[in-house]
Amino acid sequence: MLSQFSVRHPPPADDVALSTPRKRRRKALSCNTCRKRKLKCNREYPACERCVKAGYPQSCQYSSVAQEDGAGTNDDDSVAGSVVDENAVELTKGDGPSAGDAKEIPHRSRGARLNNADSSSGLAPASMAHLRAQSERIAQLEHRLELMESRNSTKTDHYAPGNCPNRFDDPETMTLKGAGFETRFFGFSHPISVLAHAFDIREFMKESVSTQATQHFSSNLKAVRRRAKTAPSLLSINSDAALASLIPDPDLTDRLIDLHFSASESFYCVLHEPTFRSQYTEFRTRSFSPPGFVPVLLSVLSINICLLASDPSGRYLGESTTERARALTFHGAAHSWVSNQSNKHPTIFVYQTRILLLLSEIVNDIKPKQHWLSAGELLRLAAMAGLHREPDVVGDGKSNCWEKEMRRRLWGTVRELELQVSLDRGFSVGSLGLGADARAPRNLDDEDLQPIMNALPPSRPNTRPTKSRYLHISHRSFAYRADLTRIVNANRARISFEELLSHEERISAEVDALSKWSDGDTLPATLLRLQYQQFLLLLYTPFTRASRSYPSRAAYSRAATLTVAGYLISEHTRLSRSGIHALNFLRMDVFRAAMFAAHAMYPAPHPTGDLMLSSLYSTLSTMLKEALETQANRLLRVGRGFKEYWYTSAVFGFFQTRAEPHNVERCKRESLERIGAIYAQVLGAQEEIPVGAGPNDPKTGHEGSNGPAQGYSAKVGETADLSLTSEPLDPALTFMGNPDLSDWTLDNIWSFDLPMPDEGQEQLRF
Repeated sequence: MLSQFSVRHPPPADDVALSTPRKRRRKALSCNTCRKRKLKCNREYPACERCVKAGYPQSCQYSSVAQEDGAGTNDDDSVAGSVVDENAVELTKGDGPSAGDAKEIPHRSRGARLNNADSSSGLAPASMAHLRAQSERIAQLEHRLELMESRNSTKTDHYAPGNCPNRFDDPETMTLKGAGFETRFFGFSHPISVLAHAFDIREFMKESVSTQATQHFSSNLKAVRRRAKTAPSLLSINSDAALASLIPDPDLTDRLIDLHFSASESFYCVLHEPTFRSQYTEFRTRSFSPPGFVPVLLSVLSINICLLASDPSGRYLGESTTERARALTFHGAAHSWVSNQSNKHPTIFVYQTRILLLLSEIVNDIKPKQHWLSAGELLRLAAMAGLHREPDVVGDGKSNCWEKEMRRRLWGTVRELELQVSLDRGFSVGSLGLGADARAPRNLDDEDLQPIMNALPPSRPNTRPTKSRYLHISHRSFAYRADLTRIVNANRARISFEELLSHEERISAEVDALSKWSDGDTLPATLLRLQYQQFLLLLYTPFTRASRSYPSRAAYSRAATLTVAGYLISEHTRLSRSGIHALNFLRMDVFRAAMFAAHAMYPAPHPTGDLMLSSLYSTLSTMLKEALETQANRLLRVGRGFKEYWYTSAVFGFFQTRAEPHNVERCKRESLERIGAIYAQVLGAQEEIPVGAGPNDPKTGHEGSNGPAQGYSAKVGETADLSLTSEPLDPALTFMGNPDLSDWTLDNIWSFDLPMPDEGQEQLRF
């Protein structure tokens, strides 16, 4: 048989070249796309996970060409070599071994048998070399046949539930903003990250701001910012007398204290109200208080001065409201005091001040880029004090019952804050590796606790509202929510659709149980529902991008995402219209819901002639309008959040262009008018400060200003003339007085594992 084979296929002329030893060759098992991009391929059929998640599974193809060991991968040669003659495949199906045999006897075993036969067959070396080449060719054809049979067996039922991949591998929706070492990382749960996929929205932003429409604001904005920056800074204040001099009049102070215990303290238990009010009474009547009480009081004031139910003053110092300027005064004084305290002998006032300062930084948007760092530092400080361990394991006499319960409350507050800040930034929770075993705070009112008591009363039923009910109930689900935070922000978020439905069922059951409370509209009950619902928003979003691979699941996920986002925005809007602003200031639910809802609708086609899509687009439009209203309420009370408001305004304008494609320029102009109206109000309501007044005057808290900017009135609701022109933007003025346009166009963000524009941009545009 061997002689017949050699006769039918005579060796080529260059016997010398064929007689040289050939290097062992290995199969190229990755698909052509992954090999070309030099990315890891999981080699699944009919399409690898990377091609499926990128939205073009139909282009995923495999080649069976073998490569020289140690040789580079030449894409053109490999593709050319992978083309197999179909007639040869048909012959192999009839005469060659089956695909199962090919698995059991790989082609390198064939080479081994031929090597053994080399010495006994008597064939010339050239003939044996040619025979080896033919054997390898047969192995390639068998492998190609196996691939074709695998594809044919699964292609028809690829989208059937039983044949779907077990896990959906989503691209890394993580974002870096900036360049060089001046970068900031945002995980998937941060609202900015999802815009990395929305090339069209970012282009819409860029085209909108690249005009002269807002240049007449620029010089005035730069002027008021310059006045605020050149004002004197706060000196270090450490003495109790100097701190006490910053406390405002009793009427305002009493209102802020009452607001604090009805808002933030209704879910974050930092203070013991009877003890705090007793110390405050002594401070007012006798000008006496324990060391450390005044910084705690200043921290309380800084949290709540922008949250008063009545309308803010409508006066601004630079871009900040006068209320925020006073909050900075209180915050700076308390921060100066706590920074000078020794960590060797801390008191409860030190921990309370640090927690309240973090709340103040979140509410007043003080150094927002460092919130995650501050929360992590606070968590580690609490762990160093052993607050994460159960107080009952401490020997008798070390802590009384009141101190033990306060330790549980402080630890519960710290880790809840750290979880939410980590989720907002896009990181996993830092407290999981600490081995915390502290039990949940008991469901008790502050009046049930006394500084001197022999035993704690039993915990009240969960249905009974108390001050610590939020921490008591949220303790039970903390590990689950921390694990969800890890899942959504993992480098590779792999979750199956069945697991998603399981999470939805569990979260819905928890939310339904909370809805049965008689006080379901209170802040603690609302917060418990919000912190569950936010995870549904994050879990569903990756599946909205699978519109090509799993259209039915994408449609379901899109509708579910809009439902959850609408709930989050409507709840915050309801509270804001009722004069309750604590949750809106402490959380970024509104901004996240607006961006994730827009991201869910971004791959959807135009709503022309589709009633379902038209309904979803109408829901999105209503949702974004409410989001803009709630964001504007916070912006005008604090004077911060201009960029987030602009992002939402631009997203709203972008989706308007889908409904009205013939009014693109008008949609751009209206997007600018919304942010321009806010800036017009800020410029027209600059506070007049006497010359020489410092930025942290204990009575005014003013930062220094010289009245309204020239050409603007202080009339509330003033709109801006933002007529678009075709003239380019003047680099000396820039957009809204900002020197860097990339922050406003998101032109300086880039995401991991996204195809380059020349390879996959069109696919990501859907």
